[in-house]
This record gives sequence, C-alpha cells and structure tokens, in this order.
Amino acid sequence: MDNVILISGPAGCGLSSAEFVFEELGYYVIKNAPASSVRPICEELLQRGMNNIAFVSHATGASQSLTNLRGMGSINFRYIVLNTAEEELLKRFYLTRHVHPRTVTENISPEEAIRKDIKDTLNVVNEANLYIDTTTLTVKQLRQRLYKFLEDVEENKMPSLN
Repeated sequence: MDNVILISGPAGCGLSSAEFVFEELGYYVIKNAPASSVRPICEELLQRGMNNIAFVSHATGASQSLTNLRGMGSINFRYIVLNTAEEELLKRFYLTRHVHPRTVTENISPEEAIRKDIKDTLNVVNEANLYIDTTTLTVKQLRQRLYKFLEDVEENKMPSLN
C-alpha cells in the first residue's frame, strides 16, 4: 500500500528534523511544494513506483495541500501537525538568527509572522492523525515520536484520512 504523509506547522517548529526522519526511513520527501502541485507530484511519484512519500509544508500552504491530497484513492494518507508556543518560536528565531519566511514575503515583523503561522496551524489541527507540541521537546524526543507514529502506520494501527 502506498503511504503519503503531509507534515506541517509553523516555521521553526521542527519541520526540518521531521523531514530527516522520513528521509532516513526511505520516504521520498518534498519540501515546500506549492499546494496546487502536491497532488500531481504525488500521482507522478506513485506511477514511478515510489510508495512512501512525505510532503513537508509550512503552515501557510497546509490547508490547501491537505485538501489536494485527501481522497486520492487507494493510498494511506496521513497528516502530522507540529506546533510550538509563540514565545519558544520567537526565541528559536532570535537564537539562530534565521529570518522567518513571512517577514520577507509579507513584509511583517517576526512576531506577526509567527502569530499568523500559529493561526494557520490551528485552523487545520483537527484534521491531524498526529499532533506534536514541540515546545519542550528535544530533537531526539521528536524523532522518537515520529518513529513510533511510522511504526503504527506500517502496522496499520493508524487510520487513514481517505
């Protein structure tokens, strides 16, 4: 059975760490694909025989990506949401000196960008098969939770969104 997973959350919540878990387990990972292209990309990869696919999306495109992937037929589609408290996200951005993507694309402050990301994330959290609050987690703890989730997926213990 083909496994397709969408992972989303606000910038800075641990999406890159999650991406590496899926790559290590043989998933073909696509990061930040435009929402309108996730379904055609998925269909093409499935036709090529790639049966484990993970899309990683910042909060801005998660809702539309979710809509475009849901109901694709005979795939096991699951959705993972990562989230982090606003204060922790601000701390992470200031400590790493990374620029929040929305500060550039929308010309807004880091604080406003983070608030918008969290709002976008909360709009789709009820759709998730797995929700992880990464505020106090170490990278190792996040990885362990994702490995456990994928173990359950492989054993068909986790319901699909189809």
